[in-house]
Amino acid sequence: MQFKWNMTEKEWKRMIDEHINHKDNSNNVYGNLYVGKLCLDFCHTKDESAWYLYVSVFEIGKDTGYGYTVEGNIPYDLLDNEIKVPVRCKTFNSFKKEIEKRVRKMIVDGGLEKQANSDLANWA
Repeated sequence: MQFKWNMTEKEWKRMIDEHINHKDNSNNVYGNLYVGKLCLDFCHTKDESAWYLYVSVFEIGKDTGYGYTVEGNIPYDLLDNEIKVPVRCKTFNSFKKEIEKRVRKMIVDGGLEKQANSDLANWA
Protein backbone atom coordinates (compact mmCIF):
# COMPACT_ATOMS: atom_id res chain seq x y z
CA MET A 1 0.00 0.00 0.00
CA GLN A 2 1.55 3.28 -1.14
CA PHE A 3 0.56 6.65 0.35
CA LYS A 4 1.03 9.85 -1.66
CA TRP A 5 0.39 13.06 0.24
CA ASN A 6 -0.78 16.26 -1.45
CA MET A 7 -0.82 18.38 1.69
CA THR A 8 1.92 20.61 3.06
CA GLU A 9 2.71 21.35 6.67
CA LYS A 10 1.47 24.90 6.06
CA GLU A 11 -1.89 23.58 4.81
CA TRP A 12 -2.13 21.23 7.81
CA LYS A 13 -1.44 24.10 10.24
CA ARG A 14 -4.07 26.26 8.52
CA MET A 15 -6.60 23.42 8.71
CA ILE A 16 -6.02 22.92 12.45
CA ASP A 17 -5.97 26.66 13.17
CA GLU A 18 -9.22 27.30 11.30
CA HIS A 19 -10.84 24.37 13.08
CA ILE A 20 -9.74 25.31 16.61
CA ASN A 21 -10.43 29.04 16.18
CA HIS A 22 -13.73 28.59 14.30
CA LYS A 23 -12.50 30.51 11.29
CA ASP A 24 -14.53 30.22 8.14
CA ASN A 25 -12.32 28.36 5.71
CA SER A 26 -11.89 29.92 2.31
CA ASN A 27 -11.04 26.58 0.78
CA ASN A 28 -13.24 23.49 0.82
CA VAL A 29 -10.30 21.06 0.64
CA TYR A 30 -7.07 21.46 2.64
CA GLY A 31 -5.19 18.64 0.97
CA ASN A 32 -5.39 15.09 -0.28
CA LEU A 33 -4.01 11.65 0.35
CA TYR A 34 -3.86 9.13 -2.49
CA VAL A 35 -3.79 5.38 -1.89
CA GLY A 36 -4.03 3.26 -5.05
CA LYS A 37 -7.41 4.04 -6.62
CA LEU A 38 -8.55 6.00 -3.57
CA CYS A 39 -8.40 9.74 -2.96
CA LEU A 40 -9.05 11.22 0.46
CA ASP A 41 -9.94 14.92 0.68
CA PHE A 42 -9.42 16.71 4.00
CA CYS A 43 -12.34 19.10 4.47
CA HIS A 44 -14.18 21.18 7.06
CA THR A 45 -17.85 21.94 7.50
CA LYS A 46 -18.96 25.52 6.98
CA ASP A 47 -21.92 25.14 9.35
CA GLU A 48 -21.18 26.80 12.73
CA SER A 49 -23.71 24.51 14.45
CA ALA A 50 -21.89 21.40 13.20
CA TRP A 51 -18.20 22.37 13.27
CA TYR A 52 -15.87 19.48 12.44
CA LEU A 53 -13.15 18.24 10.12
CA TYR A 54 -13.94 15.30 7.88
CA VAL A 55 -12.45 13.19 5.13
CA SER A 56 -14.27 12.45 1.88
CA VAL A 57 -13.15 9.16 0.32
CA PHE A 58 -13.40 8.69 -3.44
CA GLU A 59 -12.71 5.71 -5.70
CA ILE A 60 -11.59 6.31 -9.27
CA GLY A 61 -12.88 4.02 -12.02
CA LYS A 62 -16.24 3.45 -10.31
CA ASP A 63 -18.94 4.84 -12.60
CA THR A 64 -22.11 5.71 -10.71
CA GLY A 65 -22.51 9.08 -12.42
CA TYR A 66 -21.23 10.90 -9.31
CA GLY A 67 -18.32 12.64 -11.02
CA TYR A 68 -15.65 12.57 -13.71
CA THR A 69 -12.06 13.81 -13.69
CA VAL A 70 -11.42 17.09 -15.49
CA GLU A 71 -8.73 15.63 -17.71
CA GLY A 72 -9.47 12.19 -19.07
CA ASN A 73 -13.15 12.18 -18.09
CA ILE A 74 -12.53 9.15 -15.83
CA PRO A 75 -15.46 8.28 -13.52
CA TYR A 76 -15.17 8.31 -9.73
CA ASP A 77 -17.54 7.82 -6.84
CA LEU A 78 -17.88 9.13 -3.29
CA LEU A 79 -17.68 6.23 -0.82
CA ASP A 80 -19.42 6.01 2.56
CA ASN A 81 -16.21 5.12 4.38
CA GLU A 82 -15.17 7.50 7.14
CA ILE A 83 -12.20 8.25 9.32
CA LYS A 84 -11.99 10.73 12.17
CA VAL A 85 -9.46 13.53 11.66
CA PRO A 86 -7.02 13.76 14.60
CA VAL A 87 -6.81 17.43 15.61
CA ARG A 88 -4.55 17.01 18.65
CA CYS A 89 -1.39 15.86 16.83
CA LYS A 90 1.56 18.06 17.73
CA THR A 91 3.44 17.76 14.42
CA PHE A 92 2.61 17.29 10.77
CA ASN A 93 4.58 14.02 10.73
CA SER A 94 2.62 12.64 13.70
CA PHE A 95 -0.60 13.70 11.94
CA LYS A 96 0.39 11.85 8.76
CA LYS A 97 1.36 8.70 10.71
CA GLU A 98 -1.93 8.72 12.61
CA ILE A 99 -3.98 9.32 9.44
CA GLU A 100 -2.17 6.51 7.61
CA LYS A 101 -2.93 4.17 10.54
CA ARG A 102 -6.61 5.15 10.45
CA VAL A 103 -6.74 4.85 6.66
CA ARG A 104 -5.29 1.32 6.79
CA LYS A 105 -8.01 0.35 9.28
CA MET A 106 -10.72 1.98 7.13
CA ILE A 107 -9.43 0.11 4.07
CA VAL A 108 -9.51 -3.26 5.83
CA ASP A 109 -12.84 -2.62 7.55
CA GLY A 110 -14.36 -1.39 4.28
CA GLY A 111 -13.04 -4.22 2.12
CA LEU A 112 -11.04 -1.80 -0.03
CA GLU A 113 -7.74 -3.70 -0.09
CA LYS A 114 -7.85 -4.32 -3.85
CA GLN A 115 -8.45 -0.63 -4.60
CA ALA A 116 -5.79 0.52 -2.11
CA ASN A 117 -3.15 -1.92 -3.36
CA SER A 118 -3.61 -0.88 -7.01
CA ASP A 119 -1.11 1.40 -8.73
CA LEU A 120 -1.59 5.06 -7.83
CA ALA A 121 -4.32 6.49 -10.04
CA ASN A 122 -4.03 9.74 -11.97
CA TRP A 123 -6.75 12.05 -10.64
CA ALA A 124 -5.99 14.92 -13.02
